[in-house]
Amino acid sequence: MLLVDLLDEAVTRMERSFSEKDEEAAAKGMEAKGKLSLGERAGAAKVLGYAAIKYADLKGNRESNYVFTYDRMLDKKGNTAVYLLYASSRMCSILRDGKEKHGVDVDALLAEGATVQLVHETELALGKAMLRFQEVVERCLDNLLPSALCEYLYDLCNLFTKFYVACKVLGSPEMNQRLLLLAALVNVLRTGYGLIGIGFLEKI
Repeated sequence: MLLVDLLDEAVTRMERSFSEKDEEAAAKGMEAKGKLSLGERAGAAKVLGYAAIKYADLKGNRESNYVFTYDRMLDKKGNTAVYLLYASSRMCSILRDGKEKHGVDVDALLAEGATVQLVHETELALGKAMLRFQEVVERCLDNLLPSALCEYLYDLCNLFTKFYVACKVLGSPEMNQRLLLLAALVNVLRTGYGLIGIGFLEKI
């Protein structure tokens, strides 16, 4: 198969997954949560499909073989680009809700000189991990192994999930600080995704 055919097939499968999500919701008499417009869906499917192929190539050691399987590459769970992009889009959704529903503008907080105190263990773990970003990038440049950056980004998304489960963000006394923490995380992930060329989605 040509590479373009592999990419097109991945995009087609992602578009199909969106349709299946709508069908499942309709069968339950509900509208799919966060439903995308047709244009948004096509754009998201393209980013997700292309990212899945790229990330599968980059996440492994370049000297190692891997088994090509669409099901694994397009899985929303596990070490895949789809998982990473869904995680970061969830962060963006929280930030949007913080601004639209709770009136918290992260940019305004930063302009006012707001600071963040990391107290909960999951906050501390996330903050410490973000500080390693430069170190990881420099290591990738030294050994020419982008797999280290992929693993780092995957670990960040896992730490976010643990933080999100353990710590209430919206409506909590620590809301402003935790939204600032998420904004910093989104910036790190956006930059990291750009370095490995998988794009970024604020809404899926």
